[in-house]
Amino acid sequence: MQLKVVIAVVVVVLLVVVAVAAFGVWLVAGDVTGDGGQTSGVDQALAAHEAELRGVPGLTGLGTYTTSSEPPYIYVEVEEITPEVRAAVPESLDGYRVVLRKEVPPTSPPLLAGEVTRVRAATPAQAAAGLAGSLVVDGDFYSKGLGYEDSEPRTLTVRVPAGVSVWRPMGEGKDFIAFAEIRAGDEVQVTLTEPLAKGDRVATAADVEVY
Repeated sequence: MQLKVVIAVVVVVLLVVVAVAAFGVWLVAGDVTGDGGQTSGVDQALAAHEAELRGVPGLTGLGTYTTSSEPPYIYVEVEEITPEVRAAVPESLDGYRVVLRKEVPPTSPPLLAGEVTRVRAATPAQAAAGLAGSLVVDGDFYSKGLGYEDSEPRTLTVRVPAGVSVWRPMGEGKDFIAFAEIRAGDEVQVTLTEPLAKGDRVATAADVEVY
């Protein structure tokens, strides 16, 4: 009788060991998130099609997104969403939705990009106060920095401090120039020290790039 009890206990222990081992194999197989294997599935779909997605014009990033609130999907991030880009990106791959999205640039200082319509050298009194002069610039003002789709047309008088670095792009580098070398008609980018209030027409330049 005791032998039968021992055998029964051994059988139960073996069954538990087998069950634990099977569970471990299931985890190793990829379903560590408890999502029914969807995470590994969407990753495998991206891996299978990554080479073709790398050919999307203006591609800046690829990845997968998995959440408990919606089915996992593949995302394709590009500089601009154009008809050419839309044609190159399928709506789904291997049963997973493909989401096309525009790259959001990192936050940068507010910026004015436009054309110089007037250049004024500083008066003696302004020079004594530390100004090189002022520019009247007609262009687009980006409150969050260049690249964001929040620009608005603006004409600004930009007061340029005497000690500011004025750069003219030269190939892959930049060349320092004097404020006096800026001419009406030049294209400029002005990095501003702070966002401007609506209607404010005056700003101090932290840096001016002249094209």
